[in-house]
Amino acid sequence: MTRIELSTECPNYYILTTEKGKTVEVMMHTYGGCHVYIKQNGGSRFSLGKAFGSVAQAAESYKRQDIKTALYALAEA
Repeated sequence: MTRIELSTECPNYYILTTEKGKTVEVMMHTYGGCHVYIKQNGGSRFSLGKAFGSVAQAAESYKRQDIKTALYALAEA
């Protein structure tokens, strides 16, 4: 089960935790679209964000099943 949290510091910013413990952060833009940031293994940094037209499009572009599942869960929420 994917855990979805809404950030208290920034509206429209979601923190997703996958079943495998991977952290995915999603910034939903008010004008549409989103940026997705995935935490690097063993580090405190996040990768550069990738821009997408929607969360569903982001989910389709990733190969890892746990990340896909987390993004689809946010798209359906």
